[in-house]
Amino acid sequence: MATELVTPTDEIPDALRDRMLEALAAVGTGSVPVDDVDPDAARLAAAALDRLRVVLATDGGREAALDLLAADALLTDACAAAARAGAEGIEEFTRTIITRLAELIPA
Repeated sequence: MATELVTPTDEIPDALRDRMLEALAAVGTGSVPVDDVDPDAARLAAAALDRLRVVLATDGGREAALDLLAADALLTDACAAAARAGAEGIEEFTRTIITRLAELIPA
């Protein structure tokens, strides 16, 4: 099963994988069913930020744990995808993500 995830899906616990794929589907057209397509770092990051928004909208209880784990895993995959573009790609990506994360944090 090809997905836009960098981490092989069989290495991810089922519930976490499902939440990650749900988050990806929510920010775009779903997974890319072609094995030779590189994951899209921007889309993975958008899905991670979406999950963080969900977590920030809760009271921080246990029910938010899976979304927080999904955000972390998606952001990790996004960084891995961006790193494939080389040092310049990861540097630009990191700057963008830091800015977008800061925008999520209430003042």
